[in-house]
Amino acid sequence: DPATRPDAEHEALTLTATVAPQGPVDWRDAEVRQRFADVLVERAGAAVPGLRERILHTEIRTPAETEADTGAEGGAVPPPALAGADGAYLHPGNLTRLPGLYLAGGWAHPGGGLAH
Repeated sequence: DPATRPDAEHEALTLTATVAPQGPVDWRDAEVRQRFADVLVERAGAAVPGLRERILHTEIRTPAETEADTGAEGGAVPPPALAGADGAYLHPGNLTRLPGLYLAGGWAHPGGGLAH
């Protein structure tokens, strides 16, 4: 949305996918990781025409890497506290007092994604 960026040179899109760290997929394989990222960009591109051409930087992380860096069990996006009945209320909402700044990570309610 052009109204949410400061000028034509600035724009951000964050895609987050939580995948199981176990199973038949070998996330250590660079080609597998790249194919997965390509599918995400392709599907998001259906809603955002020209998305692939506008991407300046991509970082592909596995659940194991996220777990090692953050301590989040299994590399999951939502923290364990969001799992309980009252867990969502222990985290800040995605709206902030700064116009145009939203919290969209797993540690903000409603979790990975943006509700507003």
